[in-house]
Amino acid sequence: MENWNYASYASDGTLARRYPYNYAQGLNYETPSADLQSMATDVRSSEQNARGMYRRWAQFMSADSWDELGQERQG
Repeated sequence: MENWNYASYASDGTLARRYPYNYAQGLNYETPSADLQSMATDVRSSEQNARGMYRRWAQFMSADSWDELGQERQG
């Protein structure tokens, strides 16, 4: 929690207010991971898991019912 306190304080500074935050999380800039080159698949380092989590969170926040959430998952 201490880190969040510092981040909140820093967000109130002159430079932080001058430039918008970038929430793209490396979108379209995924790169091959040197540590995983020996794997048979083309593994890339990205923020896809985080984007997927926030996408699902948004679905939970906008759904009217549990049934609606189940339908989104299936289709």
